[in-house]
Amino acid sequence: MRVDAGTTSVISYIKLVDPSDGTPETSLTITNLDVNYIRDGANPVESNATEHANLNDVYSASKMKEVGTAIPGLYRVDWPDGAFVSGVDKVQLAVEGAAVDPAIIECEIGPRQSNLIEIGGVVQSATDLKDFADDGYDPGTNKVQGVVLVDTTTVNSDLVTASAIKTAIEADGGDLSSIMEALVNKMIITEANGNAEMFNDAGASQGSVASAFTSVAGETIRLRMFK
Repeated sequence: MRVDAGTTSVISYIKLVDPSDGTPETSLTITNLDVNYIRDGANPVESNATEHANLNDVYSASKMKEVGTAIPGLYRVDWPDGAFVSGVDKVQLAVEGAAVDPAIIECEIGPRQSNLIEIGGVVQSATDLKDFADDGYDPGTNKVQGVVLVDTTTVNSDLVTASAIKTAIEADGGDLSSIMEALVNKMIITEANGNAEMFNDAGASQGSVASAFTSVAGETIRLRMFK
């Protein structure tokens, strides 16, 4: 059994049998039974069962009802909401009583699952996907089907390649290596005195230009220029 974390008003059916021979227990007094649960790492939570008047009554925590002679020993159980709150991965659900073999269900508590095939219970088409994107969802007109035709998508042929970019630059008289060299040779490094010092490609100083720019108080600024 699996339930989304935080689900409320959970109803399931459980079979109760005689502890000695395993035969179905019928016509049990519901108030003699307990509806219990234990979440991973927590203490058991116990509650006395009370009886629904009818099998199709609305949910009410810890209430039970025998299905009847059509399926001997089967009982409806309305599990307390506290069993399914988030925080643990599993909970053990149990119905116990003096005259029955304890009936236990292990229930996985997981995150809510999305239906990627249907929206509003309606299977979607590819045309509906576009309508949905353009105008929003409307179960009557703008529906959404999963992208089931991905494998038929054509190859995009209008992307500009790196090779084409390089060819265009060189056709204009540019050169990628020269551009990169020019960028590297304009490195700005820091010094505090506000002077600009020039260096040649060999790294030799070509002298300083005093007060080439104004330094900012508290900041270390240095400008290094190549030629």
